[in-house]
Amino acid sequence: MTEIIVAIVTGIFTLIVSIVNLHTNRKNVKKEDLIREIEKVQLDNCKNYLVQSIAKLERGGGLSKTEEQRYWENYDKYTELGGNSYIHASTERLKNEGKL
Repeated sequence: MTEIIVAIVTGIFTLIVSIVNLHTNRKNVKKEDLIREIEKVQLDNCKNYLVQSIAKLERGGGLSKTEEQRYWENYDKYTELGGNSYIHASTERLKNEGKL
């Protein structure tokens, strides 16, 4: 649970820093630039949650029903944002093992 809170706080902090940097570096911040930055932060947050959950399952732990629902919400958002990496391979492997 602590890891999740740290990941969320880190993501929020990263988002704030990114927005502040955009504002200080350029006077005319374009909406598309902000959207792109927000999507990057969302992708990182999803990836962090997924990696933590995968690690928990690989260590022999389980996910509660709520954690598993949250896993799939993050997985869907991660995929929607273009995430395509070892997360997909690990998810498929864990599904085949009956852990997800």
